[in-house]
Amino acid sequence: MLPVKEYFIEIPSDPNSLPDVEDLLLQIGKENNFEKIKFNNFILSVNEATTNAMLHGNHGQIEKKVRITLSVMESKIKAVIKDEGKGFDPTKVPDPTEPENLFKESGRGLYIMNTCMDSMTYNFTANGTELTLIMKF
Repeated sequence: MLPVKEYFIEIPSDPNSLPDVEDLLLQIGKENNFEKIKFNNFILSVNEATTNAMLHGNHGQIEKKVRITLSVMESKIKAVIKDEGKGFDPTKVPDPTEPENLFKESGRGLYIMNTCMDSMTYNFTANGTELTLIMKF
């Protein structure tokens, strides 16, 4: 299925750039009249993925970029978030629902995305990691 509309943003690995991403997402939500509560889960997931790309993928190196492509299709929306990092093993990320992890200040992003999204896949490439998030409507 071809995208009906496609959006792109490239930002430095600077948390001060997150409002630019959120502004774009809010614009997309308005333009496409998505169900607000469900789309808020999409916004949360893209924000988590972008933050992870900045902090973990690009190790906070501000000169490294995070590229986000958003594709709105007839019955779903897809986000591809790409960093310039070497990747990681998702199976080695601690489960935040385990008792020893419940009170940790971080480590819930992947769990949140996995819970909120219909699909979450990784593509580890030589020049970065791509995370694809899909939400069906």
